[in-house]
Amino acid sequence: MLGWWWTRPSGIPENALFFDKRRGFGFIKPDVEGVVPDDKVMVHWGEITSSDKWPSLTKGQAVEFNLKKIEVKSGAAAMIRAVEVTLPGGEVVALDDEQELAREIVGSREDRHSGKIKFYDAKKGFGYVVLDQPVHDVEEAKVTREEVLGGEAIPLAKDLAIEFGLYRNDKGVACTCDVTLPGGENISRDVAEARQYLGNKRYTGTVEWYAIKKGLGFIIPDNFTQLPKVAQQRSTESAQRAADKSKKEAFEGLMFQRRDKADKTSRFEAGSRVSFTVFVDPRNAGATNVAEA
Repeated sequence: MLGWWWTRPSGIPENALFFDKRRGFGFIKPDVEGVVPDDKVMVHWGEITSSDKWPSLTKGQAVEFNLKKIEVKSGAAAMIRAVEVTLPGGEVVALDDEQELAREIVGSREDRHSGKIKFYDAKKGFGYVVLDQPVHDVEEAKVTREEVLGGEAIPLAKDLAIEFGLYRNDKGVACTCDVTLPGGENISRDVAEARQYLGNKRYTGTVEWYAIKKGLGFIIPDNFTQLPKVAQQRSTESAQRAADKSKKEAFEGLMFQRRDKADKTSRFEAGSRVSFTVFVDPRNAGATNVAEA
C-alpha cells in the first residue's frame, strides 16, 4: 500500500451501490462528488468493520469510510479503495442476525447435520454436499463460500467431511449455513485443501510466471528428480492433465499461492530465483515458504 489517505468529513454518510457477498466486493457512491473517479469506489469485505462471519453490505445502505490508494502493479498502476468501512457514526456493520431470522430453516435452528463435499468450485464459490442422513427429504444441499466459517475464501476438497445447519433459499433450494469441520471447528485452508507438508528440506528453482492479481505462481525446480517421489508423481499427473486440456506442452513444476510466500511483501516475477519447501494435495504438488534464493 502507498500514497495517501482521505478521511471522511465527520457525520457524512455514503451509500452502497452494489455488493456481491459471495465474491466479497462491491462499490460505494460517496455523497461528496468529485472525490473519486466516476464517483464510486470499490470496497472489499476485509475492509468492512463488522461482527458478521462474512462481512457484506446491502444495496442503498448508508456507510462511512476512509480512502486509500493501493498499488496493483509495481510502479505502474494503483487504485483507490474504501477502507475502515462502518455504519454512520462508526458503528460496526451487523447483518447476520436479521438475515438468519428471515431464513426458512430445515428442521430447527439448533440442528447440526453432517455430510461430505460432492464438488466445490472455488472460483465460483459454491458446490454441493451429500448428507450422511437425509433430513426432511433433503439428500444434497448447496454449499456457498459465504457460509464457510474460516474467515477467508477457502476451497473445499471432494469428500471433505463437514458439519452445518440447513435452510431453504428464496428459490426453495436446500442450502447449508455455518459450515464447519465435524465437531464445530472452523475450516482452515490446509485442512480444506488436504495439504500434506513434506518436511523442512529446502529446494531451489526459478519462477516461470507469477500473476499478481490472482496471487498464483509456478516454479520450475532446478532438479526435479530431487523432489520427494510423491511430489514428482503429483506434478507429472498435473502437467499431463494441463496438456490434455490445452493441447499444448505443459511443464513439470510446482504451483504456489500468495500465502505460500515466506515474506508476504516479496515481489516475484518470471526469472526470479527462489528457494522453497514442498507439499502435496490430492491432485497437485506445490511450493510453500517461498523466498528469494
